Amino acid sequence: MSRLKKLGLFFILLFIFICVAIGVLILKIEYFDPYNSVNYSEMIDTEIPKNAKVLDYKDTHGGFLGDGDLYAVIQFDKNEKNSFLKNIEKNKKWKKTPLQKDLKLIIYGGELKKDGNYYVYEPLPDYNIPKTKNGIYYFKDRFAENYPEEADTNINDRAAYNITFALFDLDTNKLYIYKLDT
Repeated sequence: MSRLKKLGLFFILLFIFICVAIGVLILKIEYFDPYNSVNYSEMIDTEIPKNAKVLDYKDTHGGFLGDGDLYAVIQFDKNEKNSFLKNIEKNKKWKKTPLQKDLKLIIYGGELKKDGNYYVYEPLPDYNIPKTKNGIYYFKDRFAENYPEEADTNINDRAAYNITFALFDLDTNKLYIYKLDT
């Protein structure tokens, strides 16, 4: 085979290889499976049993500065629940319900009277986080961690919310995770 034919064959094979690689990449992005790809354990600083089943998932993050929110519902069976509760004991950020008033406004909405003014907070759109009396919750104020000088400012008086919230309903064995970045 002449040199020119070998060079032509090389470029044809290179072109095919690049097309296949791009196709695989596109398919991988197109068929990204959030149910298995998101590291929920890292998000809430608590190990989640590997066999727990993700029932619902929504993520609107993207665009400029990555603003958006993430919502997930994870179902545990009895053994997974017990394992998860043991993992929670290692993390001081988990507390028994009811939620703190300021956090309740962010999650469920409501009214706040402050300095003679009424402020109305809308509930989370399209997300069903139950108001449970028999539960435990996790709250991480990532805004205060990134801006320590703002840590003492009331969370509802800040210019932005960067929070991670999780609620584990002890009656239904469901874990609700909500992450908000504004």
